Amino acid sequence: MGGAAHMDRRRARRGHFHSGQRDGTYEKEQQQQKQKQQKKALSPRIRQGIKPQASIDETLAPSLVGEALNLQTKEAFQQFLVHYFPNMHASIASRVDVNWMDFVRSPQPLPPAVMWGVRALVTYQMGSMQAGSNENKSKNKHENENALLTARHMYTRGIRHLASILGTPSALTDSTLAAAIMLCMFEAIDGDCEGSWLLHAQGIRHIIAARGPDAHKTGMGRNLLLSYRPFLIGEAFINCEPCILGRPDWAAIFEDVDIDIASADGESESKSKTKTSSSPLGQTIDYAFNESAKCPGYYAATHEIITSRPASHKSKSVSQTLMDDMGRTRRNLLRLQGILVQGVCLSGTGTGTGTETPSASSFAGSISPAHVASLAKLSSEGISAAVALLDQLSTLLRSHFHRVISLSQYQSGFMTELNGASLKDPWYAGANRLVRTTAVEASKACPMGNQLDRFSVSMGMLSIY
Repeated sequence: MGGAAHMDRRRARRGHFHSGQRDGTYEKEQQQQKQKQQKKALSPRIRQGIKPQASIDETLAPSLVGEALNLQTKEAFQQFLVHYFPNMHASIASRVDVNWMDFVRSPQPLPPAVMWGVRALVTYQMGSMQAGSNENKSKNKHENENALLTARHMYTRGIRHLASILGTPSALTDSTLAAAIMLCMFEAIDGDCEGSWLLHAQGIRHIIAARGPDAHKTGMGRNLLLSYRPFLIGEAFINCEPCILGRPDWAAIFEDVDIDIASADGESESKSKTKTSSSPLGQTIDYAFNESAKCPGYYAATHEIITSRPASHKSKSVSQTLMDDMGRTRRNLLRLQGILVQGVCLSGTGTGTGTETPSASSFAGSISPAHVASLAKLSSEGISAAVALLDQLSTLLRSHFHRVISLSQYQSGFMTELNGASLKDPWYAGANRLVRTTAVEASKACPMGNQLDRFSVSMGMLSIY
């Protein structure tokens, strides 16, 4: 009996224990369920609080916001031109039928390659301006880095769209050339990959050559060539080859000069005035570009003559013809430089008076008088650089004459010995040193800021100094 009662008490205690355990588990489950219900009740409110409300524009016209962004980007492109190319833009925009802003503001949708090029340039320029601000430099530095990364991403998308066009009939259109130039300018100002703008420059040169001179006489084509010609000259110097703008058919595009310029032969040249030549200042710069475009060819020819082996009397006649051509170009450049100096003196900017005379106004023409002094100064610098180069090339050729004459007086046995030691020839070494120096300076030909504008207005001649 006693044992049975003891067993009953143990079973009762065990049942009570399990009952209490079940009650505790039930309470925990109830608490967890209440917490889940509270979270479910709060989460919609939280999501509703952080979710931005769709505007009426996005609801009724989803594409309206995108169009507004494109419009703002197009207008901001004006600030990019003024920031990086103030003088170059001022010298061209008013003298062409279609300038950059006319092209960008066209009511027709821009090709994706052009639009991404515009976005990349504008974003980069905005980031550079933020970095230059004195307020909160640490924050501006972070924002600038983000802007640069975003701009490079946009540039990459533009490159992809451009690559898809190059194998199609649209490869030679104005929009394709414009996109290529924009992306090349991005490489020039970004400098993330040293000298990469030269790869773009080669492709652009091939596109321009394939389009031919007639495609660049009017409209947007003329604006594109006027804007990009300094880089054509600079690239030709760096590659030690003639520039296509030095050919007569290409030079004829800009020979609508309405001012009286005496040629090297003493003949007066006066061309009919057109809408694209409504400024004597702009016409003078165009004419100086034509003469400067011949300099890469002179440089390449001189290099070929001096480094050729074996030296012969034939090189003397070739050198004499080359020197005559260089002398003619040099005289034309000096005359054009005199016209620029005279125009600045008439404008009063050289004397500091700031007064504008009727003669000064007629000299500036459609170009803003505020840019007359800077345009004349930078163009004159380019002319001085071209003249200095021609003088150096002439000196090299004269020295080459004496070397050829001296070598011709030796017997053939001595000639062989001299040719074997020609690697130590001072003029040969000097010419090669000039080429190496030019190649080293290739990445510095397109620095940022006002230096890029200076390179452009000086007709690309600063790429060799």
